[in-house]
Amino acid sequence: MEDLIAQSQAARKAKNFALADEIRGKLRHGNRSRGHKRGRKMEESLILLKEKFHLKETDANQYSPLVLAYLGDAVYEILIRTIVVSEGNMQVNKLHKKSSALVKAAAQAEFLMAIEEDLTEEEHAVYKRGRNAKSFSMAKNATMKDYRMATGFEALMGYLYLSGKTERMVDLVALAMKKTGKAAPEDTEKQKRRIR
Repeated sequence: MEDLIAQSQAARKAKNFALADEIRGKLRHGNRSRGHKRGRKMEESLILLKEKFHLKETDANQYSPLVLAYLGDAVYEILIRTIVVSEGNMQVNKLHKKSSALVKAAAQAEFLMAIEEDLTEEEHAVYKRGRNAKSFSMAKNATMKDYRMATGFEALMGYLYLSGKTERMVDLVALAMKKTGKAAPEDTEKQKRRIR
């Protein structure tokens, strides 16, 4: 995949846009042929970002847990906003309230506790690195315990995103929503399809 991204970047630099588009098509179809379902928008977005901005391949393990949490916070926020907006058109104020209830530190801590036993050993290690990281700030309306757990949860989200494991990220959030009662069981599959 890295080779194809590099070839696409070189084609764009040479202003051979037809070749670059052809390579991008190969990247998309290549993901599907490995068992991925059609419409993996987050994976495609990451590929597009790397291609358009000439981003180098990264190893998520090389980043500090707070950097992973920084990125994970944004990725998780987009995921939640996508779910909330897909429920239908409503006032922005109401969208914000629904989203805020799911992204606050207490909700993230609750989600983590619900899915902790479902994490792989690798995912649990990333969570613990984030939870134990020394941060010099704290959320206004959160306990220290919730804040640290939320930081670990966000580090996990950032790690999964950077590792290209967005399907796993979506599955974990859907599972957490189901286990905590934040989503009806029949909504869980619908939510996963909307985000992917």
